Amino acid sequence: MATFTAVLFPQLDGSYLAWIPALPECRAEGVTRASALANVAIAAGGILEALFANGRGSRLREDWSPARTVWVLDPRTGDTIPYVVAVERTDDLDRPFRGMAVLFPEVVESAADIDAVLRLVRPRLYQHLVGLVAAKRRFPVQDDQSAYPVRVVDPDDLASSAKV
Repeated sequence: MATFTAVLFPQLDGSYLAWIPALPECRAEGVTRASALANVAIAAGGILEALFANGRGSRLREDWSPARTVWVLDPRTGDTIPYVVAVERTDDLDRPFRGMAVLFPEVVESAADIDAVLRLVRPRLYQHLVGLVAAKRRFPVQDDQSAYPVRVVDPDDLASSAKV
């Protein structure tokens, strides 16, 4: 079985959106974290099966960690607090990586490598938090790990087991 990393985005209604950055089109929702993860695993299996049937994506694997943590100064307390950044590959040859703050998807940056993305996201995230404080709006702190490994049935594994 293949393993991919899903990133969970909490929604305003309390549900979750799960996304697998290594398969950018692979997204699914769920009422709970567990149901979002189960749904995205099913969606990933379907995407891999379609890629396999078309002769593309054979042995597709993650070759980098699609979720990273950045530490940002909390403008309310002065403490540093962690935030998860989802990283995906893009088709842009000059800026092939894009990072998005999981709790604040509007904070997005692209760069030539993952470290540069994180260096760009961190100050943008801090400025976003400063703006929320100035507007007297509450904001969440990343209180749990939002990147989860998801086991997906690999069509190559299915094909090889069918031959036995």
